[in-house]
Amino acid sequence: GLSSRYTAPAREPEAVSLVKSRSTILRYLEDIIDAAEYELMLSLTPSLLARFESRLRSRREAGIATEILLSPATDAPDPADFDYDAVASTVKGRRGITTPVVAVADGDYSMYATRESVQGATGRYGVIFNRSELGFLVSAFLNTILWTTADEITTSDSELSFPRRYGTIRRCISDLAALEGEFYATIEGRAVESGESWVVEGSVAQASFGSNREVAQLGIMTDDGP
Repeated sequence: GLSSRYTAPAREPEAVSLVKSRSTILRYLEDIIDAAEYELMLSLTPSLLARFESRLRSRREAGIATEILLSPATDAPDPADFDYDAVASTVKGRRGITTPVVAVADGDYSMYATRESVQGATGRYGVIFNRSELGFLVSAFLNTILWTTADEITTSDSELSFPRRYGTIRRCISDLAALEGEFYATIEGRAVESGESWVVEGSVAQASFGSNREVAQLGIMTDDGP
């Protein structure tokens, strides 16, 4: 039995993987940080921020738009003593010790892990969404549940350069709401009724949030109408 398993061809990476080893969870967290091409969203403990500080600095220098949520906020470094702008564009703090560790690269390659699993507790786990559309679940959870219940620690004052690419519509709308001028967008997605690939191009006519960011609306004026 061992021989047949050893000689069997390697399977393609699973879309969803369950991992329990602390070292494996940390390895995936590192891989997600490195894999981001334009957008990175993280929910970390202050100790994990310290662990990956140099890596996050290099990603920030590479132009990756990074947002970090730290918890518990009481253990987060003081902005006077830590250069948050060097690792992220926006940093928030959330009280409590139950906030999970979450990482999302470009809206699809993502990880969800219990805080206990990162600390090495037995019987705990992390879930890896390996470049899967299911990563949207993790992204939506981070955006609507965690991010909206946190307090801002710091936001970079550096001007945003365009064109920009977004993996999450809420980040896009947040930036548009803070800027003035006329913007144009290209959206690659799927028609909700048929599931077919769909590209929408045009000027941005509307960008707004519902209560608690649960509903996000981006209206585009195309050649065929809104």
